Amino acid sequence: MGRILHCQKTKRIVFRLDDICATMDMQKFVTMRDILDRYHIKPLLGIVPRNRDASLMVQEESPHYADIIKQCRLNGYAVAMHGTYHIYDSTAKGIVTKRPKSEFAGKSLKAQVRLLKAGKMQMKRDSLDTDIFFAPGHSYDKNTVRALRMTGFRVVSDGRSFGKYKRGGIEFIPVRIFATGLKPVCGITTICFHTNHMDHASFRRLEQYIAKYREYICDYSECFSLENRNTWISLTEEQIFVIYECYIHPFLRDVKKGLKGFLRGQP
Repeated sequence: MGRILHCQKTKRIVFRLDDICATMDMQKFVTMRDILDRYHIKPLLGIVPRNRDASLMVQEESPHYADIIKQCRLNGYAVAMHGTYHIYDSTAKGIVTKRPKSEFAGKSLKAQVRLLKAGKMQMKRDSLDTDIFFAPGHSYDKNTVRALRMTGFRVVSDGRSFGKYKRGGIEFIPVRIFATGLKPVCGITTICFHTNHMDHASFRRLEQYIAKYREYICDYSECFSLENRNTWISLTEEQIFVIYECYIHPFLRDVKKGLKGFLRGQP
């Protein structure tokens, strides 16, 4: 069938698989891989190089992990470093999230450089060198951006704008949607998957989503060649999105919930 890439230029959907490590649920990952391969879709894999997060230790280390991931890369999957230890040991809030939990945000530039170097060294040892990064919990700050540039990273899979933009010498490919089920919108839509938490129903919905919106779905590597949008406009979009997501949407949700409760109480 060959490589299918007929995504409409104004609307692009790309897939990202998070929390990839040797102790993940390997069977679920393989199920996801088989589905994506069947539809000729090449996602971004977020590798946790030195996992210390107990929630990602779903099973004993798989002896086949390294070979499976390397084969995915040979087949065209993009690879990113997803944090270093995936440990939330900072209570700082990042640029695009207001949750007080992070592996990077709030730490000094020196500490973040050291953290990135440790992960990068492990990625190199595993023959998974990459210049793409995204932080656990979407939590990073200005020091993270500076540290990424200092340690040789080029791209971050995060941000809340509608398209790719450059900030502090780093290109950001936005992530605004975290699940299937929503219609494609203008710009880049990165849909993140955590295969450890997926079940048969999740995989079935994924295939239905792919069948419905296949014309918009691109390989992740397609994003690298896109032109950067105006940084000021992109950052303005990002701030508006963050304000809506963190403050306005929760308020409207509470109002709606309260209204439903009030109406149910009416005679």
